[in-house]
Amino acid sequence: MHCLRLSPTAGEDDTGDTVARARRTRQDEVSMAGGTWSGETDWNMTMVLVPMAADDVHRVSYGRVTRPAPHRRLDGPDLSGTLWDPRIFGPTRDWSCACGHSYEKSTAITICSHCGWRIGRAAALQRRRFGHIELPCALRHPLSPEAEITALPVLPIRYRRARYGRDLDVLYGQVLIECCSSTSPTADSRCCADGLQKALDRLFCNEKLRTPLSQRGRPLRSISHYLLEASMDVVRDMGTYITALALRPALQGA
Repeated sequence: MHCLRLSPTAGEDDTGDTVARARRTRQDEVSMAGGTWSGETDWNMTMVLVPMAADDVHRVSYGRVTRPAPHRRLDGPDLSGTLWDPRIFGPTRDWSCACGHSYEKSTAITICSHCGWRIGRAAALQRRRFGHIELPCALRHPLSPEAEITALPVLPIRYRRARYGRDLDVLYGQVLIECCSSTSPTADSRCCADGLQKALDRLFCNEKLRTPLSQRGRPLRSISHYLLEASMDVVRDMGTYITALALRPALQGA
């Protein structure tokens, strides 16, 4: 649990008047227990991370992902519904779309008039556009065992292509493969649910499992790994990784 406590302290100012001052004390206590992040404030309120409902996931998503990332570079319609779909996750070039049409940077147009794809600065769009995966059955939230998850946010593509290759694409791909298997008419629903739960656990915290999914002799890095790394590197990225873990902040009375 990562805690941020703000404790008020009374003191004297330069004129001798007594005023209430807030002395901020940062205490780093990292624990994944319960998947909560709390911060006590001067108003006796606590900020916690709670599991996202399906409506919360749909609200941040730009489209449904149904297929894993392709093994080779594809273009246009071939990427539809995949983890690389530019319609969901943003264009690959500034002020251009995959249909081949380009626009002047100074134009006010943000939607391609030919195919309807979003255009603009590719890097900015690819950093904020989430997708989502519809799970065929309710599963246990890996970081909050008492809660269920039915829709899974998919991290923006810019974060999945940064550093360490594409570990997260592989882990998301495992979830999508299990989703497809569970909808097969001949599939055993119980076994498919177990396989899907295992794929979800690996996506959230692969390194902490007894049998992590590995490639080239090392465990694939999960979303939790990138979240903890972001807390020490780029703080502004923490909110994005928290959303990818299907969690949202909420205020709670003391």
